Amino acid sequence: MSDFTEVKSGIVITELGKLKLGVMRKFRTLVGELRERCTAFSRTHSNQDEVKLVQRYSRALQERTARLETLLLTFPQVCMAVVGLQRVFLELHALLEYCEVFKPRINGQSPLASSPLLAPVLAPVIYKGVPNVETQYSALTRYMTDAVQIFSPFESVQQSQLDIVPSTTLVNRNERHGHRGSRPYGIPPWKPGQSSRGRWTLPDSPLYPPSSPAWSWALGKVDRSPTPFYTHEGAGYAFPDPQLFVTPGKRDKISIYCENYLCFQSLLSLVSNQTWRQLLIGDFLEKDNSTLSDKRRGQVRDFFGNCLLGTGVQLDLANIGAVTWGTTSFAPGSSVPDRVVQEIAFELSHLNFQSEK
Repeated sequence: MSDFTEVKSGIVITELGKLKLGVMRKFRTLVGELRERCTAFSRTHSNQDEVKLVQRYSRALQERTARLETLLLTFPQVCMAVVGLQRVFLELHALLEYCEVFKPRINGQSPLASSPLLAPVLAPVIYKGVPNVETQYSALTRYMTDAVQIFSPFESVQQSQLDIVPSTTLVNRNERHGHRGSRPYGIPPWKPGQSSRGRWTLPDSPLYPPSSPAWSWALGKVDRSPTPFYTHEGAGYAFPDPQLFVTPGKRDKISIYCENYLCFQSLLSLVSNQTWRQLLIGDFLEKDNSTLSDKRRGQVRDFFGNCLLGTGVQLDLANIGAVTWGTTSFAPGSSVPDRVVQEIAFELSHLNFQSEK
């Protein structure tokens, strides 16, 4: 807060301001020196792809500096602007160092360094063995997660110890001090059912967008115990689970799911995951049975009657016409290309991550 100067308009406190002039002058000097280096680099460097990349970073650095210098911002916005300026500055500096110093050494165009640039950093060896990108990334991810791994503050001390010490070496001599009243029996571990779709594992399918190993690890560490919070009756999801589109065993079923999603994607209403699945299956006609599937079909028909017909939209559940994705149309029963399935799964993954809470 000491480097932030608030601008007042008369007697009104606007909470808007800028960085102090001295701090901004230091930023401007550093940015000017780096942009002069970019200008010299652009005149002498032969790789035009690298020159264009450096020029793009230089323009971005100038724009962020001008925004920080001219706009009136709140203190959090100034902090974000400074972080953005620092990020572009460091990335541009690293790019120039790579192109001018390290890449010529790698290619043998300049002699190797005679002395280390920095003092030696004492750190454990993360990986040993044959070079393998996937294995090296996994080892790096494990090292990073172990460095920041902490226990949940909502866990008891005894529960944290149970995660570390093997069960055969535990002797609990103070059982009366435990929480047996709230935990009468242990929660059994989750076991996958007959379906290949699991909530806590990401599908291994070329149709599903790839994710980082850290995200897969974090998903497996989600607390699966029953939630103590009450879920109100109107809760649901505005978008279906993207795994539904890649886990069916039959390819024609994937096409049916995609067709029905493109038909119903404009519903924009919160429905349960089971209702979304029934919508994607596309079987809505009433039958004389009394199974759970029939009950869900009835819920879908009630949903249509309450949400669609009430707004004047007429929908023939027995005859759904062609659907469109982008500029491509698909007739009912046709095979949806893998490219379209990948795009739908990616869009739903993005929407679920961004919008679903």
